[in-house]
Amino acid sequence: MQTTFEVSPEEWAEGFWKRVLSMFGQKRIRVTVEEIEGAASKNQHDVYLQMKALQRQYPSLKVDENIDLSRLADDSNDVII
Repeated sequence: MQTTFEVSPEEWAEGFWKRVLSMFGQKRIRVTVEEIEGAASKNQHDVYLQMKALQRQYPSLKVDENIDLSRLADDSNDVII
């Protein structure tokens, strides 16, 4: 398994390593650290505000439970079954 984390300096703490351990358990892992140039770090409040803006942009929709969403997705992507 492989995953990529983007973390800011304030997240580089015990909580980060607990997340890694929860994913990989007792397996040996390789950690490569790479600087992200020009990337602005986001704090939790920034992420929260971004999420709230997306929620306002895409409000909840009621979907008829009789609609086959998988079939609609296949049809819209020209998947032949």
